[in-house]
Amino acid sequence: MTQRCYNLGCFNDKASSVKWEGLPTTGAFNGQSRIAFFTGKECTGDSRDWPTDGVINDKEGNYPMDFSLDGINDAISSFMIWETSKKATNGQDLPCPWGLTLLLLLVVFTPVRATDIWFYNDDDYDKHKTFKRFNFGIAQRCYNIADCFDNKASSASWINAPKAAWLAFYDDEECRGTQYVSMSTPSGEMKFAPVGLDNKISSFMQWEYATFALKGFVDICNDAAILAVNATTNTTDASNDNDNSALNATISFY
Repeated sequence: MTQRCYNLGCFNDKASSVKWEGLPTTGAFNGQSRIAFFTGKECTGDSRDWPTDGVINDKEGNYPMDFSLDGINDAISSFMIWETSKKATNGQDLPCPWGLTLLLLLVVFTPVRATDIWFYNDDDYDKHKTFKRFNFGIAQRCYNIADCFDNKASSASWINAPKAAWLAFYDDEECRGTQYVSMSTPSGEMKFAPVGLDNKISSFMQWEYATFALKGFVDICNDAAILAVNATTNTTDASNDNDNSALNATISFY
């Protein structure tokens, strides 16, 4: 809902980048709607705002990928979609934890240490597309997508990948078969048709220091598999409260 302030009780002061889908694009701001992020609760404090159509500085899909460049890294406490004005005429909301799905439908916030990757069923970025978003933080682990997006991807985009990493895409499960590797990091995008992999992708892996799945295999579409990996990660890292590797290793998909 526009003109409503969303307070980030579950992700307060943690966001380093953001991407959004399906928001209103027309509005009272030079014909556009805008999305604003605030450092204070209830949409107060310092703020930065961008047009919701994702065309920023004449570049399509140019989402804020590094809040540190805008002086608000790890400082976001609330956000609002401006359509008719800059006022919260539709009140306040706390979309998480009880309404986390609502938050994810509107805006995807990501910690800077985890990679976000989107697979789309069309390679025309001007069209509405079916997509899957995956968030992960472990390199040298093979992520299978056969359970939810097998042989459907025509294009992909990603943000927050380590600068020294490569993204590898495979036409078979368990990171086997024909592969294509992109060296465009920390953010990038690619179309699979030019490399002969349109509607053929079944798995992917982030390479940092090797080309093998040294950290194992995960069916990233499988809720039980994700819960098992995340539980193991959280248990392993519980002994060190100052260790952020749990954040880095936890995986999810939407």
